[in-house]
Amino acid sequence: MKLHAVTTLKVDTSTLVLFAAQDDKKLSCDVKGTGFEDAFKLLEDAQAEGKFKGASKEALFFRSCNCSGFKNVLAVGLGAKKSLNEEAVRIGAAIAAKTLVKEKVKSAALALQPLRKLTKTAEGAGRAVSEGFVLGAYKYEEMKSKKKDDKETSKSLSDLYLVLKDSPALKKFEKGVHVGLILAEATNFARDLGNAPSNYMTPTILADRAHEAAKGLGIKFKALGKKECQALKMGCFLGVNKGSHEEPRFIVMEYFGGKKSEKPIAFVGKGLTFDTGGISIKPSANLEDMKFDMCGGAAVIATIVAIARLKLKVNVVGLVPSTENMPGGGAIKPGDVLVAMNGKTVEVNNTDAEGRLILADALAYACDHYSPRAIFDAATLTGACVIALGNVFSGFFTQDSKLLKQINESSQSSGERLWQLPLTEEYVDDMKGTYADLSNISSGKGGGSSTGAAFLSQFVTEGTPWAHFDIAPTAYSAGRFAYNPDKGATGVIVRLFSQLAMDL
Repeated sequence: MKLHAVTTLKVDTSTLVLFAAQDDKKLSCDVKGTGFEDAFKLLEDAQAEGKFKGASKEALFFRSCNCSGFKNVLAVGLGAKKSLNEEAVRIGAAIAAKTLVKEKVKSAALALQPLRKLTKTAEGAGRAVSEGFVLGAYKYEEMKSKKKDDKETSKSLSDLYLVLKDSPALKKFEKGVHVGLILAEATNFARDLGNAPSNYMTPTILADRAHEAAKGLGIKFKALGKKECQALKMGCFLGVNKGSHEEPRFIVMEYFGGKKSEKPIAFVGKGLTFDTGGISIKPSANLEDMKFDMCGGAAVIATIVAIARLKLKVNVVGLVPSTENMPGGGAIKPGDVLVAMNGKTVEVNNTDAEGRLILADALAYACDHYSPRAIFDAATLTGACVIALGNVFSGFFTQDSKLLKQINESSQSSGERLWQLPLTEEYVDDMKGTYADLSNISSGKGGGSSTGAAFLSQFVTEGTPWAHFDIAPTAYSAGRFAYNPDKGATGVIVRLFSQLAMDL
């Protein structure tokens, strides 16, 4: 989708979009002096007739109304004026995008004037608008066959004109729009990677897609193969790969936009392109969803691309250990012992607890090669986190108070919802092994998300600020948020990780 910021009402489109909020029993929609007064009168009449209230996620399409110079008008509710924020605008923009796509509208004009008094800053509103529209219009159709007479443009919203007569104010909106567009496109890239079926998204293909995306952005890229990982003694990562016919890839993406003396921020993402559970095989129900087990890795790849596109003055590295977890004659077995890159030994008492194994070597690699000033990892790690949080929040763990404060602030700015879960020494004790240093599953009952995080903590050098994000609840099929697809990958955590890079 292309976004055009303009000061003229003479735009090449037939549809006008108006946002309106609820202000007691009235609609709040500042259109004074915009030329859209007649269009707002339509909204007021609809409210009087009980057809439009301005509620959140509400949309009403006026077709062929010929009002304010436009053939059609789309009214979108933002909810109560007193509680409006950027998230409400993001949701409203997504509802607008989905409605326009449903009504087969190719282009539209959005009146920005009403947002000037409904949000704290023009920049924040501009970012929320672009994120909402681009994320809301997303569709994954790469694997669908197309007839020769299909016209792709007829099915999608291709152009959005952001209209505001005040040129200085429009420039403030534009700044936010630029950031939001890059973050939304990166999120959609992560969605594309996650939605691809595993036969079209092997570790090698994932590395190739990451390499292609990194070109021309100042990102240094390499993908380590099996022999290179063997030389690094990545026993846990390679252990998970043993049952697969697909070669593993350890993806490394470096973007150094800051001072040479500045230590980088490390982002680590789980890249399981398909997870059968291995010898501890999963039930067949919904097993097809295990192609989404690489959504953490996809998010990290997309984050590095977004940071580079934004040209942030920060040093970052993205690490994605990528493999399949398959059963077979060569696969690791329950009871096997693996040796991690940092020398710690691990009893594999459940081969379906494989994500923490590949992340263990990735975290050790981050500490050994970069001595990072902070590490953030993302993984669809535990079903326990889904039980705890549903599909509303991503769980996160950290024992660093400064990092905790920053994560909460970045969460508010990005709109990515998080819930902190506990990580204490008791959970570390639960992960101690009988025949090795550690076990990859807990000796106790319950607390599966916390024990998973406790296991990972053993591969982070003491004193290194670190936070683990369990995105199992939100990585896919979290359509309750309007800007997410009803089904498929959401691209969660890309906006948060990018925001952390901006804030740090």
